[in-house]
Amino acid sequence: MIGASINIPSSANYQAKAKSIANLFERYQADLATLTEVENRECLELVHNNLNRKESWRVIFQEGRDTYTDQHVAVPSKFLVTDNAATSFLDKWLNHT
Repeated sequence: MIGASINIPSSANYQAKAKSIANLFERYQADLATLTEVENRECLELVHNNLNRKESWRVIFQEGRDTYTDQHVAVPSKFLVTDNAATSFLDKWLNHT
């Protein structure tokens, strides 16, 4: 059985981890961060709820394509977030010549 030997974190563990991530944002006076392997939106909301001046933070959340582990990415930002405001221009970044 997969995962039988993995301890499931308690609610207190999740709260402590969320607070420690929020504290890092504050300590380094971050205006923008990237988070990978975010378990779900609820975990991200725990981090957000622990931020000072949380109303100044906006969050971009993108669900991952891996449905087995359910890992996502998020970008908490103090900058204005607008849908479809940026284009990646992937073909310009990949240079295989």
